[in-house]
Amino acid sequence: MAAVSPHILSLKDLAVGYESHQKPLLQGLNTALQPGSLTALLGANGIGKSTLLRTMAGIQTPLSGTVYLDGSNVATLSQEKVARAISIVLTERPSTGAMNVEELVSLGRFPFTNWLGTLLQSDKKAILAALEAVDLFSLRYQAVNTLSDGQFQKAMIARAIAQESHVMLLDEPTAHLDIPNKVAVMQLLRKLAKTLNMALLVSTHDLDLAIQTSDYLWLAHADGQLETGLTEELALNRAFDLVFQLSENGLRLEKGHLMVNHQTSGEYVTLSGDDDIAFWTALYLQKQGIKTQVVRDGHIHAIKQDDHQSKWSYKGIMFSTLESLYKTLRE
Repeated sequence: MAAVSPHILSLKDLAVGYESHQKPLLQGLNTALQPGSLTALLGANGIGKSTLLRTMAGIQTPLSGTVYLDGSNVATLSQEKVARAISIVLTERPSTGAMNVEELVSLGRFPFTNWLGTLLQSDKKAILAALEAVDLFSLRYQAVNTLSDGQFQKAMIARAIAQESHVMLLDEPTAHLDIPNKVAVMQLLRKLAKTLNMALLVSTHDLDLAIQTSDYLWLAHADGQLETGLTEELALNRAFDLVFQLSENGLRLEKGHLMVNHQTSGEYVTLSGDDDIAFWTALYLQKQGIKTQVVRDGHIHAIKQDDHQSKWSYKGIMFSTLESLYKTLRE
């Protein structure tokens, strides 16, 4: 294979899965992760996303094909060399006993310590830098079992940073988090990719977040193939529609967000005015079965007052609530 740029993890005709299965979960994979970028891996449950991550990290053997690290077959490299280049954050929450946060993060230095696990000054510096990177320095002496889910996920990411790898693979890092923490983790991962010039691959089901934070997407199709590319170009090419069968499931992608296709009657109204109010008004009316369209000069004019109160003007009548507006429309 021709030489590749430093610190690139690439796949060549890769097939992943289990020998006991009749066919691979994913196959014919030919793509690569780029330094300084965040890539999201998306697909249906059970399609093979976790298996692909474990195979790329050298934990699981490929059914066929090759994972290359800087042009070398990962299967031929020592565990120490792979660990120094590739870190992985899995979904399972490991047993941490009575560890504090700093002790958990220090486990990321195992590829660099001697057989006694002695931490040198350089190791301690890397650990503290990793804690700073995820904003957990002030919690470094706190017991791991007292952390919130969001804090624990950041600690696991810090452990991977302390490993000083060039590639980080994360399996559903936002799966058990509330919305603010989901956003915080994805923004953190994007920042790490840029500031540390790392190649990050994140398996996730959060399509909206992936679209808004990822540079590239890997979309796993039902036939076991990966469709890859720039996030925005895949959206423009309607790649999500096929992978997630949006229309069949009553969904559509609108301006980077998943929207429900509500059942509406033949009646419709047009909206104009404040963009934000018009958007939420249209959503409300569509839920009630009324088609809507935002135009320059609509039947209903949305107005945002100085006191942040929303108002609607319809046929010369001013309304202060959506319910009162809807009642008049129905009449």
